[in-house]
Amino acid sequence: MMHLNETAVTISQLARKLGVSKGTIAYHLNVLREAGMVRVVKRRTVRGGTEQYYTVAARKILLGERPTSTAPLFGAVAAEIDTAEEVLVLVHRIMNLTDAQAQRLIASLNDAGHNVDDTDDDHEPRYGMVVGLYRYPAQP
Repeated sequence: MMHLNETAVTISQLARKLGVSKGTIAYHLNVLREAGMVRVVKRRTVRGGTEQYYTVAARKILLGERPTSTAPLFGAVAAEIDTAEEVLVLVHRIMNLTDAQAQRLIASLNDAGHNVDDTDDDHEPRYGMVVGLYRYPAQP
């Protein structure tokens, strides 16, 4: 089954796969786009109209102040990484930072995670990215 996180898809493609009307798909994609969860990655003219290709905007999941468990999230990420053709970089690091350093790092990580111009060429290799910063528990 085709999913938005696997490839860019059109309203018509999703409607066919899901057996739902194009109007229903268009409505829900618009809601998701306004929420920043999906984005248009490609447009092309077809029979006098414009066809748009949608994909997930980012897999940014805000866990809130006290998540009950991050295990399902990181289990899914680990399973995805396990199927990767090649892991280009994977870093886990514990560090001491001032509040100002943490804020600069947060800004840099947000920039890295959100401000990459994806190519419109579906024949180019696909890459996954996980970005995060969390406050480590205080030492006793």
